[in-house]
Amino acid sequence: MSPEQLLLSRYGDDGSDFQHLVDYGGYRYHLALLFNNDAEPDAFENATLMKLYRAMATKDDDEINRVLGECEGLLYSLMKADYNARSKRSTTAISPSSTGVIKLRALTVNGVLQSSTHDLVLNYPPNPPVDNTFPGVPVFRSSDIEQLHEQTMHVFKVRHKKYLYCLKSVHRSANKSFIREVSTLKTCSHSNIVGLIGVTVNLAGKVDGMLTDWIENARRVSEMDRASIYEAAKWIDQIKNAVNYLHEKGLVWGDAKAGNVLITVNGDAMLVDFGGGFTEGWVEQRFCETVEGGLRGLERIISFINEKVGGLITHN
Repeated sequence: MSPEQLLLSRYGDDGSDFQHLVDYGGYRYHLALLFNNDAEPDAFENATLMKLYRAMATKDDDEINRVLGECEGLLYSLMKADYNARSKRSTTAISPSSTGVIKLRALTVNGVLQSSTHDLVLNYPPNPPVDNTFPGVPVFRSSDIEQLHEQTMHVFKVRHKKYLYCLKSVHRSANKSFIREVSTLKTCSHSNIVGLIGVTVNLAGKVDGMLTDWIENARRVSEMDRASIYEAAKWIDQIKNAVNYLHEKGLVWGDAKAGNVLITVNGDAMLVDFGGGFTEGWVEQRFCETVEGGLRGLERIISFINEKVGGLITHN
């Protein structure tokens, strides 16, 4: 079993080239890959970060994920070396900060990548639990939920009694987005919209997560290489139907994009992620969380699916 647990990740925003907060072997590491301005033209961290910036500029999700893996590789090897030294009571390991967090930076010095330190701060948990303002939504005790697997950061495959669910932690997104998603899903009942099962509460009665349907072996439409004419026509019809359902109820999807459409093992399309926001290239910021934005996102999703079959599917 791996001794590491990723708690928080930031990259690409102001002052945060790449940062991870990780529990590793009983120690908490705040890892940072920052641009090296110390006249190191061939700095490993600079070359890796430049690839990340280029991938983000072109909105290439596959390349972003690949380069993020490279960032992790540079930092995790240094973290593991520090951990091994610390385990042997070596004086060469980086000293923890006053908060007990080990702040480790990968830094190229004279052409050699080595461990250094930094003074950045990551607050964890990033988002506190929220009051239960969701009347009628079933409540589960967090202590009764068995986490089986972390699908992505703060999203888990879990078991409650004999049933499997998806648990999205309140730490996954800003509290406003979390509340928006629960509030939206609790009023929905549609075969092509992920179903809300309930919310989880901590010992203080605060909501710290939401449970939704677990979709086993789901595939994202954005990851599809191709589709048959039959599949594309079916998905387009189902997605249109679900979006129209939302609008008829006075609701909007929010972050409408192909990456937020899952295909089940039965070949059905399922809309997920109702926390709001927008993704450039799918919905313009000015149409964020509006019906117009949902319709524009829908049209781009349809075009994306059509490309997988050579544009043969009409959608009038």
